[in-house]
Amino acid sequence: MTLQEVFSQAFAYQQSGKFDQAEYLYKKLITARPELPEPCNNLATLFKNKGDLEASEHWVNQALLLKPDYPDALNNLGGCPKTST
Repeated sequence: MTLQEVFSQAFAYQQSGKFDQAEYLYKKLITARPELPEPCNNLATLFKNKGDLEASEHWVNQALLLKPDYPDALNNLGGCPKTST
């Protein structure tokens, strides 16, 4: 399976509510290609949908570390709770 096929399968799992399978594949992609922000951003969305806002914030920040001007991640950042400083 190519990386694009793995990403597509993970996204399909996510869309059908199979979050554990999607999470596994996204993390597999991150291990294989740690420079890609898309799997991190999709994990942020996945965790947000599961109600785990702390994990969502972590993954959106990871995506933005990789690509600070990534529009999808910047959009997801708006849905994360603000941490106190």
